[in-house]
Amino acid sequence: MVDPISAVALATGAFNTIKAGFAAGREIESMAGDLSRWMGAVSDIKKAEEYNKKPPLFKKIFNAGSVEEEAMHIFMAKKKAEDMRNELKQIISF
Repeated sequence: MVDPISAVALATGAFNTIKAGFAAGREIESMAGDLSRWMGAVSDIKKAEEYNKKPPLFKKIFNAGSVEEEAMHIFMAKKKAEDMRNELKQIISF
């Protein structure tokens, strides 16, 4: 599982590549790999959220304080991914 911070970095990189591609006039079909990378990173964020909601027993015992911190990172990552998704919808709609 990828941590949420790395997933956001990966999603942001793919998102910026997609935006640059649209600005340069590339077709969406030619950016399938970039879209796939972005969607994979968003999926990793969702998986991290599910994992954080039901952490394994050893994580609860040994890293009790970090669960809340990780939840905040995941929440922020979800919001950023949501913003990117909305912007991509607008770009693709035009």
